[in-house]
Amino acid sequence: MNQGLEVIDLAMRIVGAKSLEMNRPLQRYYRDMRAGLHNPPMEDAAYTNIAKSITDTF
Repeated sequence: MNQGLEVIDLAMRIVGAKSLEMNRPLQRYYRDMRAGLHNPPMEDAAYTNIAKSITDTF
């Protein structure tokens, strides 16, 4: 989970304010990762789900 937060935070910094637009997938990834802090899944399951969601977008 912590690694995912680092990745999405870095991606948001690179893309900038555009990453917050509702039509951008980064804003959803950011919300999903932050929401995970309040209801953390098992770390290995989180990696699988995150990887699947990323590969599904390409």
